[in-house]
Amino acid sequence: MKKKYLAIILSLIVVLVFVLSACGESNSPAPAPSGGGNNSPTPAPAAPAAPETSDEVFYITAEINYPEPAAGVIVKYFEDLTELSGGRLQFDSYFGSSLSGQGGVLQSLESNITQIVGLMPYNFDTVFPYSGSLFNMPFLGFEDMAGASAIWKEMYDTTPEMQAEYANEGLWVASVMANPIYDLHLAKDANVRLPQDMKGLTIITQVPEISELVTSYGAAALDANPSDFYPNLEKGVADGIIQHVSILGAFGVAPDLVKKQIRFDNGGGGFVTSILTYVWRIDLIESMPQDLQDIIYERSKTLSAEMLTNDSATWENTWARCEEAGNDIVFLTKEEVDEWKKAAEPIRLKSVEERAARGATNLMEVHNKLIDKINEYYKK
Repeated sequence: MKKKYLAIILSLIVVLVFVLSACGESNSPAPAPSGGGNNSPTPAPAAPAAPETSDEVFYITAEINYPEPAAGVIVKYFEDLTELSGGRLQFDSYFGSSLSGQGGVLQSLESNITQIVGLMPYNFDTVFPYSGSLFNMPFLGFEDMAGASAIWKEMYDTTPEMQAEYANEGLWVASVMANPIYDLHLAKDANVRLPQDMKGLTIITQVPEISELVTSYGAAALDANPSDFYPNLEKGVADGIIQHVSILGAFGVAPDLVKKQIRFDNGGGGFVTSILTYVWRIDLIESMPQDLQDIIYERSKTLSAEMLTNDSATWENTWARCEEAGNDIVFLTKEEVDEWKKAAEPIRLKSVEERAARGATNLMEVHNKLIDKINEYYKK
């Protein structure tokens, strides 16, 4: 009998527990789906705040695109950071992209071989189609370095696609500068005023859209690194170069080897105004104490302007040397420059469409926005 009562009591306990459990489940709120109910992953916890300061010394490898004699502004920037940090920021610099070459600087950053580099984004057209390749299209209408630099910065600040290109690579843009306008420099006395006058010449181009423009008018396009400019012209392998005069001066080509220089100042634009950025690895900066981060961000505020002032002076001085050497410098008329622009436009638009089809889906929209800003800036 006792066993019977014991079994009944145990059964009642089990039922009671079940009922209480069921009531508890029905009266409690259902757990929210991860990410607030939108199937997104749960946000990661915020990274701990950086310490205000520390004694840790950070050793940074920098790859500078300038040859050492022309790198004064960047060297001064690093020296200032070392001084302002009390020696806690130390830089080991490689000049003239001598560590990995211009084509390898991005991989060096990704591999953490370098932590800051001078980056020409157009060299990596699949990574930077918006902030690099687009700005390297021929005859967009830039008239000077200052204007092109300002327009790039304004576009970057208002164009998420441009910002995302650097963020996706884990990079922070410390400075940006547009290089001088590309002109046509000839090692022979050829009368070139219109695109069709290039027929029969061999010209170093370096930019795919310019190569297409050159070859469409019966000239041969040759790709060459700046270090090969001089021997190619000296040996007659090439008849001319489409580049900005400053780099020709840096590698001894101008004024010594060029005889006739075709300038596109009237009407503005030139062939190309390439972009140079100096970029840091974001994770390096974020690993530093807050006072070092503040030092880097504050000192970098004026770097773009310093680079622009220095490189504009170099451009002017190189042209002055060409004039003093007696080079034949030809300024095209606005009407002649317009003929080059008309010849380049279908090539540029086709290239934009092709790059958009390969993944830069909003490139034509950003291209049109850029053209509007250029026209607005120069009041065209």
